[in-house]
Amino acid sequence: MNTTSNPQQPVPLSSDETLVSLPTPPVFPL
Repeated sequence: MNTTSNPQQPVPLSSDETLVSLPTPPVFPL
């Protein structure tokens, strides 16, 4: 994998993964 733009932040394949990464539960209108 070549992550030169964001080496510390991988590209979120799904929006769900981004919500799960947050410490708080996903409470947004999907």
